[in-house]
Amino acid sequence: NATLTNDSELSFAVNSGDTWYVQLLLSYSGNNATGDYKCDFSFPSASGYLRYIGDNSAADALILSTGIRFAAVGSFAAAIALGADAVNTPRVFELDMMLRPTASGTVQFRFANNTAAAGRTSTTRAGSTLLARKLG
Repeated sequence: NATLTNDSELSFAVNSGDTWYVQLLLSYSGNNATGDYKCDFSFPSASGYLRYIGDNSAADALILSTGIRFAAVGSFAAAIALGADAVNTPRVFELDMMLRPTASGTVQFRFANNTAAAGRTSTTRAGSTLLARKLG
């Protein structure tokens, strides 16, 4: 299934006008070598920016974004596709985000298979952590 699904533990509540620093420390795996994991966040209408870095392939290549700005949206413009391998090797990914919601609600981490196909699995592994700090 390639439909983004809410993670049952990685979320937190926000109020309109708050400013948040968010850090995701993600351990994930998948069972397909063509990039079998994707993720994003949903949130109440907000503006901010995000940046990330992660281990993206069996060749130890990095996936890197030095900054993406967003304004008045409820999720990223596109899910972040992450590499995996055919044997569920644990991979790591770090995302930092500044978020200023214009409505109250929930900031929610979501994940799925990058591409739907029979027998594919994507796993958010134990120990993954979502840290959120209200600023100001």
